[in-house]
Amino acid sequence: MTNAMKTACWCTVYGPHIFHTNSQKIWNYLSRFTRWRAYSIMCWVSSTDAWSPIPFNLNTLYALFPQQRAERVREIWSPVSAWV
Repeated sequence: MTNAMKTACWCTVYGPHIFHTNSQKIWNYLSRFTRWRAYSIMCWVSSTDAWSPIPFNLNTLYALFPQQRAERVREIWSPVSAWV
């Protein structure tokens, strides 16, 4: 019995590979060589009586902080996120 059969998790020998693109041309090219699997990440962590989504995003901010403080952090953070 494989580990995937025991845990109901699909695992690869080489680890997960996640691909992102906004280019239809690149998507079409790569689709000639592979079959795609739908992927959605939904990770949550528990921290001091609150559950929050990971990776960190604005929903995490509002889950971990009172609304007024979260909005202040968002105001400060917004110009920085434009650099990414």
